[in-house]
Amino acid sequence: MSEKIKPMMNLTDNEKAYAESFAETISFADRTVILQYGDAVRKKVTEFSASSLFTVPASDLNEMDSDIRRVMRKLKEFQTAFNRDSDITDNTESSIRKFRDLYDRFSNALTECTRRMEIIQASLLRHHRRMEKLKEQALNYVREYDMYILAGEKALQAHRETVSAQMSQKAEQSCILEDSIRAEEDRQACELFAKRLYDLSVSRALPLQTAAQIGVIQSTDEVIADSIRKLSTDTFSLYRNRVILALGLQESKDTTGKMIDPKLFKEANKDLMDAFSAVLRIHTQSVEEQKKGLTVFAGLFRQEK
Repeated sequence: MSEKIKPMMNLTDNEKAYAESFAETISFADRTVILQYGDAVRKKVTEFSASSLFTVPASDLNEMDSDIRRVMRKLKEFQTAFNRDSDITDNTESSIRKFRDLYDRFSNALTECTRRMEIIQASLLRHHRRMEKLKEQALNYVREYDMYILAGEKALQAHRETVSAQMSQKAEQSCILEDSIRAEEDRQACELFAKRLYDLSVSRALPLQTAAQIGVIQSTDEVIADSIRKLSTDTFSLYRNRVILALGLQESKDTTGKMIDPKLFKEANKDLMDAFSAVLRIHTQSVEEQKKGLTVFAGLFRQEK
């Protein structure tokens, strides 16, 4: 247990000075002090890690999932209605009006979906900022662990080089049982404290792992938020342009005798459906990432216990 523990964080000069100052207050005469050394930060980390750190706002993602699936159903209904009415593609005034009625209903659904996606995107970005603060807090706990360990190592080294050495020398020279007992008790106290420092070095992996998992969650937030942005702006706009452009070209050129090319319309719908499916896949993957994070966290927490 005497091997020096490698730090996880680069402590500042002020933090090192604080640790050295704190080392001078550590007493090896009181076993209670030794047994409770570092408990303050361990308690804070336990309470911190027990909070809902690994949860991307479930309500937001569930609403996103529901909204997208609702629009997917409306898109299928749009395509089905288009396929079912054989006259709808005819380049006549009634066919154009019928198609535009169907298109307007679906376009309104896209508009409402866009509004909902913007709300969810803003919520995810707020969550990302909140998680950034939690990550910084987790890393601060690692720093606190390292300060405890640094202070403990300095105190232990100084104690062994002075008090322990003097007590051992006195016991050897006096051959008095009482001096031998005190020297042995001191040796045991030093070993107990060294074990305590090792336990702290193991425990500090918990907030470090927490910070790493928060980083994964933030990446998930970013990916989902970006996917929502692309869907509600680029993808929806592109779809509208393709349909309206195809409709306008057929009306002006009238080269096929049809109001809109069924193949082009089907391709546009398929591309939009694929875009919806891609966002849903990202949602599913994000849930799996959260499960992995919780599994790792639970394993570390059991080790800590």
